[in-house]
Amino acid sequence: MFSRFERRVDRRVDKFMSEKPSASKAKTGFDKAVNVPEWHGLFTAEVEVSKGVNQETKDSEKVASIVLEALGVTPELVYKTLSKDMPEDQSFELCIVKKKKENQYDIIASLIGSDGKYSLTSTARIERGCRGGHFVNINTGFSQSSKPGKGLGRMLAFNNMQLLKLIGKSKVRLTAGRQNGAYVWSRFGFLPTDEEQTKQVLGQARARLRSLCQFVSADRAKKLLSFMDGLDVTNPQSLWQLADWGININSLFGNKKEAALDSIMDQYGEEFKTHFMRSENITLGKLLMTQLYKFEAEFDFDNPDQVRRAETYCGQTFDTVARRMTSAHILTGQEQPS
Repeated sequence: MFSRFERRVDRRVDKFMSEKPSASKAKTGFDKAVNVPEWHGLFTAEVEVSKGVNQETKDSEKVASIVLEALGVTPELVYKTLSKDMPEDQSFELCIVKKKKENQYDIIASLIGSDGKYSLTSTARIERGCRGGHFVNINTGFSQSSKPGKGLGRMLAFNNMQLLKLIGKSKVRLTAGRQNGAYVWSRFGFLPTDEEQTKQVLGQARARLRSLCQFVSADRAKKLLSFMDGLDVTNPQSLWQLADWGININSLFGNKKEAALDSIMDQYGEEFKTHFMRSENITLGKLLMTQLYKFEAEFDFDNPDQVRRAETYCGQTFDTVARRMTSAHILTGQEQPS
């Protein structure tokens, strides 16, 4: 149920969203080296007109302001939260999109390298009146000559989680994608939403391990399979144990590494083989969980094990200070004590 205040906010948003787009796009770039006390120019606003097609709205700043205040956060706070620890010499842009589904919004953050050789985009989806939030995706694009190598994707993902927490979401859901989602989000502390998904992931990983065991000694193979068989398929945290399996594949396979990778290449592709061959730090857990069955995963901020795991993986701490605004602040401009 929505309050009269929330309905009034939605009517204001709809009014601005229904207007024709401006003739020229608002500037979205922002130079963090410049100390700007106001947030103007940090956001653009768009409305989803059809699947995959967004159209910029007139008066982007006003729309973004209304939407974010309705969510209980200031535009400045959103910008500071999502841009935290991002390289200051890069272009960082934000856009808020009103989805066709009522009361649903996407906050899209884009980081573009100063040399134009890499980009990083994340999408956090908020649905008003719902306790949970959705971290839709995080996409990276790197040229072959670009090596950002600063864990930017991990930091941006953590910042999105922090934003959803500040907005008041107690849980976050996402789809752990096939490419490397099973590994990354297990390391992050996400858990499958049902037992069947845990069984699927562990089953695929075990089949892959059996193929790889031909490239190690019989005694070593027995120990590896014993570890895998010891993982409880009814316990979602078993995926954490698998992701944390830290045996280095260089030391495990030695000069048989390329042959081992070739044996499972139909599950990966040449791009992954090249990456795994060049890297000196690929663990067995990562090898087994890359290009696996995708699954729905959930993160609960009230689960201390999940919170601790995310903070350890990202080397950051979730902000526990209540910095949200009440409707009184939005209407009167006076901030309420937390």
